[in-house]
Amino acid sequence: MLHLCTWYLKKDSIEWRPVGDYRALNAQTIKEKYPIPGIADFTSELYGKQIFSHIDLIKAYHQIPINPSDVHKTAICTPFGLFESLRMQFGLCNASSTFQHFIDEVTRDLPFVYAFVDDLLVASDNEPQHLEHLEILFSKLKEYKR
Repeated sequence: MLHLCTWYLKKDSIEWRPVGDYRALNAQTIKEKYPIPGIADFTSELYGKQIFSHIDLIKAYHQIPINPSDVHKTAICTPFGLFESLRMQFGLCNASSTFQHFIDEVTRDLPFVYAFVDDLLVASDNEPQHLEHLEILFSKLKEYKR
């Protein structure tokens, strides 16, 4: 099944990206039931914290490989020929829940990190602790790089 392609210019970038129209594929896909957290799930844990960092994991979904037997399902037609993705693409129905599951695994033992899909919030009591927390998080992210 080939999908139509549109081109998307991200507002804070000069880079054009092909985006597949995966509606037909998504209609046939079994939906993953992994929950996406709500802001109310962790706001009470932020009480008393003084230092915060917001980290946006750029192209985060691309850290998740597509099962080789499913790569052909991601095919899109572009003016430059056929494109099949080896990495998860924005627009696939299970992309958010799959990445949330992955990032929860990465940050599971880091109680100072709050993950909402590709956005991370690091909350600490003071600056020295915050620098330590950031170092731990970045080390963990590097460890899990796929």
